[in-house]
Amino acid sequence: MARQSELRVWFAAELASRELPPLNTVVETAHRDAIIPLVLSGVGLAVLPRPEARAAERLGAVVRTMDFAVPHTCYLLHRREPLSPAAQAFVDIALEEVTGRPAASPEPPETGHP
Repeated sequence: MARQSELRVWFAAELASRELPPLNTVVETAHRDAIIPLVLSGVGLAVLPRPEARAAERLGAVVRTMDFAVPHTCYLLHRREPLSPAAQAFVDIALEEVTGRPAASPEPPETGHP
């Protein structure tokens, strides 16, 4: 059985303590280089430290600061294209939990058409 990261174990416990649904892990990898491409291709979301979050943002991911009482500052990132309803619900719930107010959905990317 693969060892789960300390942050992932903490995050799952934090969700449970707030009576939020558990994580639905689609892919788990120990290869950090694979995480951002997976997110950008729409496989799911990731919680990453600042350096990786900044790199993902430069590549086009939407990055949001997560202000949980965690030993590290974390960022939630996802692709710019529309998310699945489940992924969007997760983003909305996470943002509402950390900000105390309903999340505004990100604006859809401009297509260049009126």
